[in-house]
Formats: sequence, structure tokens, C-alpha cells
Amino acid sequence: MERILFFVPNLFSGGTETFIMNMYRNIDRTKYQFDFAVHTNKKGVFEEEIEKLGGKIFRFSIKDDKNFIRYSKDLNTFFDNHKEYKIVHSCMPSIAWIYLKIAKKHGVNIRIAHSHSAGFDHNFRGILKHINTMFIKNYSNINLACSNLAGKYMFGNKDFTIVHNAIDINKYVYNEKSRNDIRNGLEIDDKVV
Repeated sequence: MERILFFVPNLFSGGTETFIMNMYRNIDRTKYQFDFAVHTNKKGVFEEEIEKLGGKIFRFSIKDDKNFIRYSKDLNTFFDNHKEYKIVHSCMPSIAWIYLKIAKKHGVNIRIAHSHSAGFDHNFRGILKHINTMFIKNYSNINLACSNLAGKYMFGNKDFTIVHNAIDINKYVYNEKSRNDIRNGLEIDDKVV
């Protein structure tokens, strides 16, 4: 079984985390196992489910303490002690070049960068994230994006593959009874919504 280490900011119910969980619930876990490098000490909504599915969660404090020197040291120690990881998957573009570079140094053969965004906020923090994003393509060797625009944003002229979001479409199928129950419960059955 191949263990894949996902670098995520947290395990709350954000878009990227939900995307990963939708994939994780449906992969063949006899062949692949997802583990998570989480960058906060706050417990996320998916953690219990991940552990039940056989995943491991490793915590790094960079989002809480902003200590990049300690983060780099902790990553080097982590990869020294966890030679089982031959695949890392980046879902944190703001600091991805740091952990992808360290993973490469430690012989991680497959370093996936995944672009979930087609741009950046034009404020100080957004510009810093954008600058950091520019270095990712130097350390990734598989580039994924949720759209052509997201791929062009992060990887420029480098090759990338589009991976559409994995969603359970049955959750969004129109159901007349559910519609009527909700509208009645909210007392809006005769209103335009």
C-alpha cells in the first residue's frame, strides 16, 4: 500500500479539504492511504473520520506561530523519521515551495502541486502568497489544477493536468418533497427565492 501525504492548512470543512475527503472516501484503500500534514493545532471536523479510515494526522504549528525556521527544522526531522512517504500532495500554495523543496531533498520521488485558485487577493498578504506560489513549479514534478485558469496561474507554461472536483452528484439531485418541506418549514412556500 502506498501512503500519500497531503499538506493542508487544516481539516475543517473548506473546499480543498472537502475535495480531498470526497476522493479519500472513494479510493481503494488497499492500494492507497491518505495521511495529512496539518498546519494548525486546532482539531478539524474530518479528523475522526480520517483516523477511522486508517489515515494518520501529523501537526505542524507554522500557521499558529509563523516560525519558518522551526517549521523547516521540523520538516527535515519529519522526513528523516518517515521514509515511507514517496508521494506528497501540496494543497497549501502559500508555503508549498518550502515543504516541496524539503521533500525533494529527502528523496520523495513524487511531489504533486495542486492549484485550486486562478488568482490572488491584491493586498499585502495576497501579494506575499502570490510570490511564494511562483516558486512551486521549481519543486513539484506533477502539476494538477481544478481548471485551465488555475493551472495557468500556478504553473504558467509548464504542463499540468486538470482534475475535476469529486462530488457526490446525488446530494444535489432535485427532490420536490425536500423542496416543499424546506419551504414550508421556513414559511416561504409562496415566495420567490
